Amino acid sequence: AEGPWSVTVLRGLSDRVYEKRKAAALEIEAKIKESLQSPLGGSQDVQAILNLLGRDYALSTQSTFRKGGLIGLAAATLGLGSEAHKWLNHLLPPVLSCFTDQDSR
Repeated sequence: AEGPWSVTVLRGLSDRVYEKRKAAALEIEAKIKESLQSPLGGSQDVQAILNLLGRDYALSTQSTFRKGGLIGLAAATLGLGSEAHKWLNHLLPPVLSCFTDQDSR
């Protein structure tokens, strides 16, 4: 897979089955934690992950992608832990845009 992603995680995020999206989200949380512990700080990986989750998933026209993006962003926030406040500019806009979603789920 390219960058910090595996094909399995990307497929899992967009799966119709909640449990598969949840499993992918747990992998995202672990990847974020791993990136933050990197000697280089991992901020480029974190930014790439958050951008992809927001742009390609949470803002998607497909509802399963949006659901995957939201659970992925939630997992990423958990992975960021006490560093989450530094990433609010990447986390909040895609989440807030989902409030205008016509699909109530």
